[in-house]
Amino acid sequence: MPTKTDVRHIVREHTQAIKQRDGKTSVLDRLLLWALPCTVGLAAGLCSVHVADALLAVISILAGLSFALAIFVFELRMTLGNKFRQTSYVLALVDDLFSNVLYSILVGVFTVVLGAVVKMFEPSSAIEHASALERVGTGLVVATAIHYLVTFLMCLRSLHAAYREIRKD
Repeated sequence: MPTKTDVRHIVREHTQAIKQRDGKTSVLDRLLLWALPCTVGLAAGLCSVHVADALLAVISILAGLSFALAIFVFELRMTLGNKFRQTSYVLALVDDLFSNVLYSILVGVFTVVLGAVVKMFEPSSAIEHASALERVGTGLVVATAIHYLVTFLMCLRSLHAAYREIRKD
């Protein structure tokens, strides 16, 4: 993969950031991040749910807000780098937050692009039945959308945790 477009390190850092202090990922986190989106996506695909334009619009807006949050967190990290030791728990929280925000942007953009492709191949009328490929596409869009929303909520929780730690000092 060309190095300019390789995003594997974003996924790797996000995976490291969701681990707890003991190095393990909680079962509840795994269920929320992966099992819930996959289950709902599978159900949506099996039920031939159509991808709503409003869903893609909401994900687009939130992904744009995630870009703004990434810039804010980057600036926050630069500012706090002068105030706290490099091994500080606060800086570790902000670094994890940055990893989570970048990952949320990646998932958000992927969801919107995938949704646009799926929408291009949706049946033109309610009379037509969805093909197996359309059902798979719908399931993937719904699963990635829910995964994005859970990741976005995780970013908000991380932002709150960082704020709480900064306020202590």
